[in-house]
Amino acid sequence: MNPKPLHVLHILGVTTDEGGTLSVVRSLQTAPALRDVRQTTVVNARFQQTRKPDLTLERSEHLLGEHPSMLRLIATGLRATRELREIATRIQPDILHAHHRGVLLPALRVGAALKIPVLSTNHSYANRTGLYRFLAKSGWLETVFLTPAMLGHYGVVQEPRRVHVVSACFDDRYLAAPLVQARKGGEPFRIVGVGSIVRWKNWGIILEALRRLTDQERLMVRFHHWGPVSPDDDSRAYNEELKRKTADWGLSEVIRWNGPTQQVIEALSQAHAFIIPSNNEPCSVALMEAMALGLPGIASRSGGSVDIIDEGRTGLLFGMNDAGALAEKLRAVVEGSARLAAPAVIRESVRHRCASAVGAAYRELYTQVVGRHARRPRA
Repeated sequence: MNPKPLHVLHILGVTTDEGGTLSVVRSLQTAPALRDVRQTTVVNARFQQTRKPDLTLERSEHLLGEHPSMLRLIATGLRATRELREIATRIQPDILHAHHRGVLLPALRVGAALKIPVLSTNHSYANRTGLYRFLAKSGWLETVFLTPAMLGHYGVVQEPRRVHVVSACFDDRYLAAPLVQARKGGEPFRIVGVGSIVRWKNWGIILEALRRLTDQERLMVRFHHWGPVSPDDDSRAYNEELKRKTADWGLSEVIRWNGPTQQVIEALSQAHAFIIPSNNEPCSVALMEAMALGLPGIASRSGGSVDIIDEGRTGLLFGMNDAGALAEKLRAVVEGSARLAAPAVIRESVRHRCASAVGAAYRELYTQVVGRHARRPRA
C-alpha cells in the first residue's frame, strides 16, 4: 500500500495576488521534489487570483497576513482561528506552513488543538524583531529564515530542529529561457525594475540618481518599470508623485512606468541590468529571476540582496538611501568601467535558489518536521 501523500497547508491570509511570497508558493507547486505533495493555500476571502499557475485555495473571512497595526492582526487572528480550524479539520493537512506574522497566532492555536506541526517561514525584515526572536527560541514551531543576513537581522543562529535557512525561490523556467544579449556599443544601457509601486520599494531614489548624472550620461540610460500600483491610498499617491517628478525633472525620455505584466521573462530580456532599490528587501524573487536570465543586479546594500549579489562580479550594491552612490553605479555601467561577469556566470550564481533546489530542501524539512512531531511524547 502506498503511503498517504504529504499534505501541506500554506497559510498566507493575503488579500491581493501580488508579492514575492505568493511567487514562492507558486514555484513550490512546480518543484519536482514536491510533485507528489498536496499543497493548499489559505487566503483572505477578498483575494482574487490573477496570476498563474493557479493555486488550490481555501478562504477565510478574517485571516489577515499583514497589517501596519499589530493589534489589528491579533484581533483578526483570534477571529480567524475558528475558520482555520474548520479548514484544517476538513482537509486534514500533515503540516501547517505559516508565511506571515498575522497568521502565526491562529496557526499555533490550531496546530496545538489538532496536534498538527507548525512551520513558519519569515518573509520580512521587521523593525521590531522581538516576536520572531522569541518564537525562534520557543520550541513551539520550527522557523525558516531566507538568508544568513536575515538571521543576523533577527539576532538568531541556525539550529537543527529549530531554526533553518531556506532561500526564497523562482520558477525553473527562468533557467530554461535564453540568456540576455550583451549591450551593443553605443546603445543606451537599459535597466529594468519589477515590483509593486509601494513607497517602501523606494523607486524614487532612481529618479534622484538619474538627476545627478550629466545630460550626456542620462541620455545613455533607459529605465523601465513593470508592476502594479498597490491598492491603498498611499501607494496611489506615491504613483502620482513618481509620474509627476518624472515629468517635472525632464526624465520622460529616460523612464517608463509600464504597469503590470504577465510577460516577465520578455520584459526582463530587453534589459542589460536589473535594479531593486528597496531597503532590507528580504530575498527578492524578481532579482533572482532576473539573474537567472543573466542580468546583473543593482541593489541597496541591505537585506537579502547582500547574500544574492556578489559585489563587482554578479552585480553592484549601493548604500541605503544614497542617491549619489547609486548615481556612481549607474555611471560605471554606462561607461563600461564596471566589469561584471558574463550572463552564464550570473545565471549559475542563483541556480541553487531555483524551485527544484528549494523544493527539495523543503521536502526534506517537511518530512523531518512531521517525523519529529510524530515521535514527540503526548501529554
